[in-house]
Amino acid sequence: MDGYRKICTSNDPVLKRFLNIIDLLEGSQIELWHGDNFKTTKLQAKFMNNGNNQEGIGIYFGDDIEIAQDYGNDIIKIVLDKKYIKNSDDSLQKAKVKIMPFLKLAWKAQLEDFFYYMSDYIEVSEPDDITYDNLMELEKFLKDEQVQNFQIDFAEILGVEKFVALWNKTNKHIKALRGNGDIRFYAVIDTSIPVELK
Repeated sequence: MDGYRKICTSNDPVLKRFLNIIDLLEGSQIELWHGDNFKTTKLQAKFMNNGNNQEGIGIYFGDDIEIAQDYGNDIIKIVLDKKYIKNSDDSLQKAKVKIMPFLKLAWKAQLEDFFYYMSDYIEVSEPDDITYDNLMELEKFLKDEQVQNFQIDFAEILGVEKFVALWNKTNKHIKALRGNGDIRFYAVIDTSIPVELK
């Protein structure tokens, strides 16, 4: 089935849908591989925002060990239940992101930067003027945002380590985001996933 992945392009919705069906038929778990030269033994939030966040915030894995070997000599493997993987370009609503619980924690964690982010969407005069009603209004605007863009924005607002902690606290049901390009990459955000050295 990997041959089908190689012909898939990110703009072909028919092939993307076909690949999602194949993934479901192949089983409920997937082995993912990561290569680097740092002898990684666990997933750490501090390494999850390296400026190349095409699929979202996380440590990047692929479903092909040969691709991982292109990135380094130290190879790790994780096994992940597919039900915890969402498409990176899905809307927050489609991915069932728990927006409001996340926003409440982000609001408390970083009031001023959160205020500036919020003011791009709704009118609020001062950071101290933010109310729960404002959060509900913001949530309505965000439902159609892509998951990866939401993650990138909030990693910048909160700092990556705080963002990852809040994400994993409020969205335990989303452990990784999957890209839909020619080569499938997964941004794995759950730091509790055990890794196996190869």
